Amino acid sequence: MSVRFVATEILSSADGLSHGETQVLETDEVRAARAAGGGGGKTLYEQLEAEREKQQEAYDANTKALFSPGEVLDAEDVAFYEAEQRRAAAARAARAEDEASEFAAARAAAAPAPAPPVVRAAPAPAPARAADPPPAVRIRRRPAAAPAPAPKRPRVEGGGLGGLVAYSSSSDDDDDS
Repeated sequence: MSVRFVATEILSSADGLSHGETQVLETDEVRAARAAGGGGGKTLYEQLEAEREKQQEAYDANTKALFSPGEVLDAEDVAFYEAEQRRAAAARAARAEDEASEFAAARAAAAPAPAPPVVRAAPAPAPARAADPPPAVRIRRRPAAAPAPAPKRPRVEGGGLGGLVAYSSSSDDDDDS
């Protein structure tokens, strides 16, 4: 807000109590303010009201621009955006195809080459001995063990207070005197 107020008069008094006399000032600042319009004879309320209305109009214009519906696209804009989407989709597909072929080539290079088959001769059968009887195997079952008994808790007498037997809050027990 660029409203400036310039003193154009000074109150004066002969006795220091009543200020009935005024002295008019004609300074360069006063002349510049009158030349610039300096309120144009409007009261302070009117000047402030005009400034507030100007700010409200600027706010309304900004709000209208923010919340107004967007511009409608014409056929040329729609065709351009569709062409851009098709171009981007083709680029993504080409990139995916390149990556897939590179991945397949890397996988083929990393796979070990198949080893040639190894032919082994069958081992010669061991001569059979008729004198050795087959080994005898005995299986014994262990008797089932009884579960261990749970340890018994010692019984505490005197309720659930444990080590707390008595509590006294009387001042008779104090030896601070």
